Amino acid sequence: MVEFLFLEAVLNRVQAEVMLENGVSKQVLLKNGFLKEGTLRQANIWSGKGLVDLDIFSILKEEYLGPNGDRK
Repeated sequence: MVEFLFLEAVLNRVQAEVMLENGVSKQVLLKNGFLKEGTLRQANIWSGKGLVDLDIFSILKEEYLGPNGDRK
């Protein structure tokens, strides 16, 4: 999916917001080269939970493809 977004949709940045308790999703993002940028405090209203904090992760096209544009 990330490759499609960078090569076909021509995006420069992909980001994901994850609830703090969702460790499995965080591990998937980290394993795929995303970096944790920080925590967004009271960033969203979640059904049944009220205001929740979210961790934000991102990856840039250059980080994913490498400086020469070819996948590492």
